[in-house]
Amino acid sequence: MLTAFTLFHVVLSLIGIGAGFVFVRDLLLSRIRSVWTNLYLYSTIATSATGFLFPADHITPAHILGLVSLAVLALAVRARGKADWRRTYVVTTILALYLNVF
Repeated sequence: MLTAFTLFHVVLSLIGIGAGFVFVRDLLLSRIRSVWTNLYLYSTIATSATGFLFPADHITPAHILGLVSLAVLALAVRARGKADWRRTYVVTTILALYLNVF
């Protein structure tokens, strides 16, 4: 069972990374494509969240990284679509991609 869950978690992560690279390219080209943005954000959120479902006896560095990633993603989702928060949105979405790759 853990093998299937691990595969699911890895596939989510790879989807998030791939969509994240497309998302960053679109940012650099000043394009907004909601499909890629949504796929990137929500698969990355799901990756971070599912990481907490693996068995562990204590808090590990992976848990801390997951918490940081979820906090950054929450800020990105909050900043999305708000003109005053544009810089925050760009920084947090790119940081979330880095954390997902890390």
